Amino acid sequence: MALGRPTLFAVIGGLILLAAIAAAAYGLRHGATAPDELGSATAPIVTADTPCVSVLSPAANALIVNSGAQVRAPDCIVAVKSRAVPAAVFNAGVTLQAARLCVASSGVTQNDHDLGALDLNCPVAVPDKASLAAPGDAPCTDIPRTVDGADVMLYPGTYCGGLNFNNAAGHVTFGPGVYVIKGGDWTVDGGTWTGNGVTLYFADASKIQFNSGVSVDLRAPQAGPYRNLLMFEAPGLPTSPFIFNDARAMRLDGVVWLPSRDMTFNSGSKLDSGGLMLGIHSLILDQTNWTIAPLH
Repeated sequence: MALGRPTLFAVIGGLILLAAIAAAAYGLRHGATAPDELGSATAPIVTADTPCVSVLSPAANALIVNSGAQVRAPDCIVAVKSRAVPAAVFNAGVTLQAARLCVASSGVTQNDHDLGALDLNCPVAVPDKASLAAPGDAPCTDIPRTVDGADVMLYPGTYCGGLNFNNAAGHVTFGPGVYVIKGGDWTVDGGTWTGNGVTLYFADASKIQFNSGVSVDLRAPQAGPYRNLLMFEAPGLPTSPFIFNDARAMRLDGVVWLPSRDMTFNSGSKLDSGGLMLGIHSLILDQTNWTIAPLH
């Protein structure tokens, strides 16, 4: 089953519009109503000092790592911007491997755990995000609100009003391109998600909530105007939750820039990444299992 609405792109010739012509041809072949991607955004600049994880809240307890959490990030910087005391809480029974744990505050709470890579009063460098402009406007894609059981092919477009994926045995495949999500949450109960060359843009406080043993493999584009951008959001959003529950597998490669989101990885959740730059408001890790590497 393919979900999407056909559209017609009117393109004026000329060398400076060759990229737009290619994008239009892609949309027509795949029957999608896609946002204007030409020059819309570029990922934050990534350097050797860019953290794999940036926790941006100024409040106390911006990062909480609870018992049973395992984070293996031996080549990564994990940064906490809060100057409150304690800026972070590390409870007993956690595994936290990082090249550097950079905390702007003078204090954290450690419960029977040696944080050898801890660096307090550390200047946290927030990645440059000025170029994260919104995709262009496009009509809402006309699709069912509930997906039950079947394998589904999604195409780039603007998805309004929320979606429920109740397909534990199904496979959701994302075609390459930009997906604008607004006006309602996506709730995912099981199934397998795959997509290569994918960018998800949250135009408001809408979110994706992964539940019930889902398997996810989403990877950002490697070229073009959305190079390395896997997820980002509209600026100035109020804080809101973004929750990952039980997962069979979860691979996210690219920039996940959601600075308004209070992100929680609950018991049984996972995160693997061959290259990650995660920016969120706050972060709670509950018996999750992470293996991540820096984005290059």
